[in-house]
Amino acid sequence: MISFYQYDTKVFPFITSVQEMLGELELQSLHERMDIVLLDREKDQSTELHKKFYSHFHNKTTEWEDFMKIYLPFLEPICEELKYKNPLYQTIPTFRVHAPGGKAVGEWHIDSDYNHSKNEWNIFLPVTDAYDTSTIFVEYPDDNITNLEAKYGDYYLWKGSVIKHGNVQNTTNQTRISLDFRVVDESQLDTKGKRSINNITSMEVGGYWTKLKDKD
Repeated sequence: MISFYQYDTKVFPFITSVQEMLGELELQSLHERMDIVLLDREKDQSTELHKKFYSHFHNKTTEWEDFMKIYLPFLEPICEELKYKNPLYQTIPTFRVHAPGGKAVGEWHIDSDYNHSKNEWNIFLPVTDAYDTSTIFVEYPDDNITNLEAKYGDYYLWKGSVIKHGNVQNTTNQTRISLDFRVVDESQLDTKGKRSINNITSMEVGGYWTKLKDKD
């Protein structure tokens, strides 16, 4: 339920897109220029960096349009591999900041505890190096705890909906910036009437989920 992949960063230049949205070039040293230490779940999406990133989606900026030109084509082969006939994708990717001394996610959890469907697949895509204590830790297989190390150009496809995961305090000297997002087939979506725990978005098509494309 955890698979490692690599992709062509020239075809999918996620780091460039994130840099443009944040107005920052040196992402791994962001902690040297701003206070972004996060330790609590209730605050792990509340920094100025998060607000800046998400504002592009809410305001439909040029930077958002450029990101979507990368995001949607990136998702298509993943959904094809999963043999989805009517794929849905997470409308707005989740933005993560894991600065030295802090955490990107405030508590260990299983996504299904946060109103997610157990049928979803997660994509963990770092745009800076994610290693040692600066990346995601998972309890898999069984109760073994391991970290998902990756460099820019790597990603993991995994089942965060059923695998317990979280962060530890980042003891490296670099900030990890990453995106995580989810896909599911519309026929497998079973979250009607539920809402996301952070932004209270409807967990249905037109809210948390958007149709990628329909197939016959």
